[in-house]
Amino acid sequence: MTRDIWIVTSGPLTIASVCSFLEELEVAEGLFAIHKANERFQWHAMNHDLSNEQSELLQQKFSKLGAKFITLNDDSEFQNTTAGMYDARKVVQEYVISSDSNPIVCWLDSDLVNSVMVHDENCLKKIQLWPWIHMVWFAWLCRPEIDVWVGDVTGDAPVPASSTIHSNLKDLMNSGPTAGSERWKLRDPAYDYSEIENANLPFPPIGKGLDDSNDLTEDLLWKGTVYRPLVANEEILQKPHRPWYVRGGVTILFNLELMKTKTPRFRFKDFQLRRGDSFWIVKNKLIFNIKIGHWKFPLLHNRVELNCSSDELISLFYNRFVGDFLAACCLKSYVDGHGWERESFREHFRRKLEVRANKVKSDIQGSISLLQSFETGSVKFSELTVQNALVLIHSFLNTFKIDDVLNCVSEQLFGYMEK
Repeated sequence: MTRDIWIVTSGPLTIASVCSFLEELEVAEGLFAIHKANERFQWHAMNHDLSNEQSELLQQKFSKLGAKFITLNDDSEFQNTTAGMYDARKVVQEYVISSDSNPIVCWLDSDLVNSVMVHDENCLKKIQLWPWIHMVWFAWLCRPEIDVWVGDVTGDAPVPASSTIHSNLKDLMNSGPTAGSERWKLRDPAYDYSEIENANLPFPPIGKGLDDSNDLTEDLLWKGTVYRPLVANEEILQKPHRPWYVRGGVTILFNLELMKTKTPRFRFKDFQLRRGDSFWIVKNKLIFNIKIGHWKFPLLHNRVELNCSSDELISLFYNRFVGDFLAACCLKSYVDGHGWERESFREHFRRKLEVRANKVKSDIQGSISLLQSFETGSVKFSELTVQNALVLIHSFLNTFKIDDVLNCVSEQLFGYMEK
């Protein structure tokens, strides 16, 4: 029996993003004489930032194809902060749990588009390669025993810009040899701390059309992508970009019981730790033994523009770094040592913090050196803003107390996992 499909999002939406999914229904209806969806496909948009006129337009477009577009929390204001991200997750979980229906839920980040970025000879293209919605139905018919599918994205890397800035600066300031087309076979080309593989040479410019911004400051400190967007190819599609416990913005739930597992909000002093979605899936897997499938059909990630002041940009960059740095070390330590005694976990966590902190400090020093030798040319960004952001992170790494992190975060982690 075919189940209804809901796309559920919480955060700012664009008309283009929503219509990219409608295009699939239009093509299916036109080419294959498939009957209208009869409201079996629905989009539930919360905290969407659409005007009344835009919402009505989308509702009309959906209705013509036998689908539904439903808006909720119209008066809420989404915040581009870690706390705002957790608020968005909470809203989605509570909404799905409260429903009397039993749909397949496609829990998507609100900045995803039904397209994929691929490398074609000497250029990058954004195209629709597969009928994404229909592949969800097909997966349900073929693999109904899977509890949740976790997928990847192409385009902007789904990590904070602090995790890509060193590579981006090396690319922008390079005047020597560059990597060739083989670079598009790398799984994590933008991620400075990837444990998979990395490029030995800087990446060359990717040409016009992928970034219309003249000032790259926001690209460096927020968007995180300059010359290294994620692409899809046959090799990459067979395996996830990230380990199984990193969500990446695409979650497809066949078993809605998982939504009853709360997403944790770990804190350290004034910092909200990130990766709550990953801790959520780790608990579901390691504690409740759910079945996870790798979803092989990534979507396109277009991080929204902020257009904020330099001080706000630096603050977001800094807070996202600290929240991700602490959470990533904790998460990896817990997965590596699941079942260990607490003291063994704490020692593993300590080593992760020490090793990653030294690596980040080395990269920051290298980035500052690049900025100091940078000669203004065709590349435009605020060197002072970028340097101030880097100095702030370097200061944190030199002053934070590892024992304070261990005591604070470990207790929250085990309290969550054992509850």
